[in-house]
Amino acid sequence: GLYSLPESDISLAHLTETAANWIGLIVTCYQDNLESTQISANESTPSDDDLIHVIGQAHALGLKVMLKPHLDLSNDPSHWRGEIGQAYSTESQWAEWFASYRAFIEHYADLAAAHGADQFCVGCELEGTTQREAEWRAVAAGIRSRYAGPLIYAGNHSGEETGMTWWDAVDMIGVDAYY
Repeated sequence: GLYSLPESDISLAHLTETAANWIGLIVTCYQDNLESTQISANESTPSDDDLIHVIGQAHALGLKVMLKPHLDLSNDPSHWRGEIGQAYSTESQWAEWFASYRAFIEHYADLAAAHGADQFCVGCELEGTTQREAEWRAVAAGIRSRYAGPLIYAGNHSGEETGMTWWDAVDMIGVDAYY
């Protein structure tokens, strides 16, 4: 419920005072650990109503919105999202994970389309998966069938951004840099 709090609305209003004109709106869903192939929301995930509220508030203030779904691990503190995929040894694990990922990301693409998000991020720092070119092209195509705005992928600065072969499936190259 944090995105619907009056303090969130005030924070957005203060943001406009800085001459900012965009926000990156993050919504995080989770898989249990590196071996998991199922992705779902939990109590930390903003509700759709919260996202709809903040998108509306941002637009009312003249801010553009990039909806940026994230995927994290809920019960695996020694690993991070960039390692997802390292534990998969069979094609069926990959197929299960991508099916779950598509359901997760397409839900938010539908929300972005229905509520006028100005840009959509198809993935963020999932470097353990991005070598699966055909599957990521299918993810991008599935999103394009639901959402007409520009697509971006947020690659990790440590080499993911130079090793990807499917940048042409999105409209912009994003690089998350933590220098």
